[in-house]
Order: sequence, then structure tokens, then C-alpha cells
Amino acid sequence: MKMYTSKAYVYLRFYGEDFRPIELTSLINIDPTSYGQKGQRGQYGVYKECFWQKKLKKTSALDELDDSILKLISIFKDKIPSLKDFMKKHNVKAKYFVVIKAKNNEDVGVCMGIDVIRFLNELGASVEVDVYNC
Repeated sequence: MKMYTSKAYVYLRFYGEDFRPIELTSLINIDPTSYGQKGQRGQYGVYKECFWQKKLKKTSALDELDDSILKLISIFKDKIPSLKDFMKKHNVKAKYFVVIKAKNNEDVGVCMGIDVIRFLNELGASVEVDVYNC
């Protein structure tokens, strides 16, 4: 039997023209996995906007991706009122990313249940799903 090798990860990113990521960290008491200021040099060049993001570790795209999606939401679920106030005050947007690294022509997919849709709607976040064939 062939072993499934495709991997996936999820992250939630807050981004905007001018805000201090450290303020967001203090407000919600969650440490980001990465953040940056507009104009700062990063791994892939100069940042064009400020950002704060929380990324979960890579998991199997077959049987652990749905759990990762729900886990990331559970981290932020109780913070929505504070996040919405911060987003409005600083003109910050949110985007939920699902990244799948497909291998060996394996079939991959993502399913977002009603709890995920409710969370994204309440937060006002957009969604981006990226699939890379490795």
C-alpha cells in the first residue's frame, strides 16, 4: 500500500499599512510565529505592509488538515471582539491561509465546516488556499 506523503499547514495573518504588531500581541496575549513592519527587510525582500501571523506546524494533508484548521480557530475564537476593535482602529485586515504541498500526484482537498465559516465571517477574514505540486 502506498503511503500518503502530502503535507499542509494553516495560518492566520493580520496585515495593514501601519500598525505595531507588538500591540496586537499584547492585546490578545498570543505570540505570533512571525511579524514584520512595513519597510523592514525580511527573508524575501522588504515588507510592503505590516503583518502579524500565527502558523501551525505542517501536518498530513490527508488526515490532519481538518484538525489543524479547527485548532487555529480555537486559538482565536474568544479574541474576536478584541481583534475586530483592533482591526477597525488600525485599518487592519485578516486572511486565513491553507497551504497544501501535494506530492506524487496525490489527490488533495480542503473542507471548511460551518464553525470555520462562522468564525471567518465574524472576524471578517478572507481565505486563501494555495496548493503546490512538489
